[in-house]
Amino acid sequence: KDFFESLKIKISPTAPIVVDEKDIYEAYYKLYNLKKEEINKINFEGKKVLIVEDYEINAALFQTILSKLGIETKLITNGEDAIKEAINNDYDLILMDITLPKLNGIEAAKKIKEKKDIPIIAVTGNTTEENIKEYLKYMDDFLPKPTKKSILLEKLKKFLTPLSLSEKIAKKFELSDEETQELIEVFK
Repeated sequence: KDFFESLKIKISPTAPIVVDEKDIYEAYYKLYNLKKEEINKINFEGKKVLIVEDYEINAALFQTILSKLGIETKLITNGEDAIKEAINNDYDLILMDITLPKLNGIEAAKKIKEKKDIPIIAVTGNTTEENIKEYLKYMDDFLPKPTKKSILLEKLKKFLTPLSLSEKIAKKFELSDEETQELIEVFK
């Protein structure tokens, strides 16, 4: 009812709904975009990603996209500091640039993997078959530069689990697991 009223279509319990073709197209357009928005509302709240990137524009891009997905990020700009940060803190994923000051991304990934089992994605503009094989010896996947949001999202889904509906509800309303399940059952 609210949806039709938002389209300025009056609903009467006794009269049939009368709409012209323009209203139907407008309704379809709004419903399509609503569905599209829902698809884009993937939430990785509570996940932590270490971004190891020395190029300011790429770092800002990753931080912006990841924060919109609910991901907490930390930026490190060189390989040596990346090793210390990754080993001394808990991250769910590392986005590792290959060309870094002090120590390159491959060497940093090797040292991190010796100490911790954490997924690392190589972020690079060098995407020849030979280079990719080299990255995948020490890292779990690669992300080409420049990248698209859709490709980044695909990689994130591969290594991070988005919050389920019940987890989103529990976080939003600060409910216990039992209270969340009761609420979902009532909703169903």
